[in-house]
Amino acid sequence: MTDKRVPGRTLSILRTAAAIMLAIPAGLAVLTATAGPAAADGVAGRWRSVSAFGADECAIRTDGALWCWGEAFDASSPGLSWTEIAPRTRWAEVENAWFHSCGIRTDRTLWCWGWNHTGAFGIGVTTGEGLPGEVIDPGTVIPAQEISRSRWLDVAPGRWFTCAIRVDGTLWCWGDNRFGQVGQGHVSDYQNGYGSPMRVGTATDWKQVASAGDSVCGVRTGGTLWCWGANNHGQIGDGTTTTRLVPTQVGTDTGWLSVSTGRTSACALRTGGQLWCWGNNESGQIGDGTTTTRLVPTQVGKGVTWTTVDVGTSHACGLSGDRLWCWGADYHGPSGGPTMTPTRVDTDFAWTMVSANEERTCGITTGQLLRCWWPGGSI
Repeated sequence: MTDKRVPGRTLSILRTAAAIMLAIPAGLAVLTATAGPAAADGVAGRWRSVSAFGADECAIRTDGALWCWGEAFDASSPGLSWTEIAPRTRWAEVENAWFHSCGIRTDRTLWCWGWNHTGAFGIGVTTGEGLPGEVIDPGTVIPAQEISRSRWLDVAPGRWFTCAIRVDGTLWCWGDNRFGQVGQGHVSDYQNGYGSPMRVGTATDWKQVASAGDSVCGVRTGGTLWCWGANNHGQIGDGTTTTRLVPTQVGTDTGWLSVSTGRTSACALRTGGQLWCWGNNESGQIGDGTTTTRLVPTQVGKGVTWTTVDVGTSHACGLSGDRLWCWGADYHGPSGGPTMTPTRVDTDFAWTMVSANEERTCGITTGQLLRCWWPGGSI
């Protein structure tokens, strides 16, 4: 691995617990943070969005600065060491995956950082910066790699690959293709994926794409839902467990608004605020009160008007207005066991977004506070 970190001034790190404005859900043990991002106003800053998946989390402040933390940045104390991603301002969106992350800036350029050995950056080479598990000194600024000067609408990094939508509505994928997740109609072995972006089909009406494991789902402007890639747990939602090498429509409905994918399950929102989930359900992450794998979308959380949903590895969370609900493995609260149906979480706060990780959950409150927690700890 070629380390392409550029020298730069080290950011000052506030080494007091008070420097991090993170609250703790009732009933969870407290893990005191010892380092956090400095802010001009003397507090930890106000936050706009967060993405939590794999070994790390990243979040964007209201001033457009992007910070990440977790095992890739300090394996000895995940969650305690924060690292800024360069360029230092004007970040609009960030998405995490297992071993790399990608973000879109306000000029709609696309950038990635992390592990690139399968071509997940889409830049034609397999070098990258910040290998998972490498200890990076707190305050070090990690440079993101610009993917192209094209303008991008949405990005979805998967386990070893990436998909993204350009502002013209075309869909592009690159990187690992062992399960057909690049959408080219065939599979490739581990070391022979696609190092540069490949257009997926000819459609020009893609509006959202999601990935986390080895499969991808996307929504088109006509409200149709499409998935492809690995399907060993029915995460494609087409009623089979057959790997799909090109985008495959999920049912015939046209009312889909957005979709979120976890490692082997997925959830999506329909018009009217309906929530539907499918795929692996061994921890109750479908939310239908069972542990039965669902090969097609199954409606859950009836009676609630859902506004957003985010799927982790074995749990999921969603918002109804500013109310937070979670279900599946108990990575979202202190109950000590799985929650088989959507359950209100942390009612002391109102929320604007939530992100479910492998074993952690993060969210932004209406007061612009960033909060992350897991069984036994919080930051």
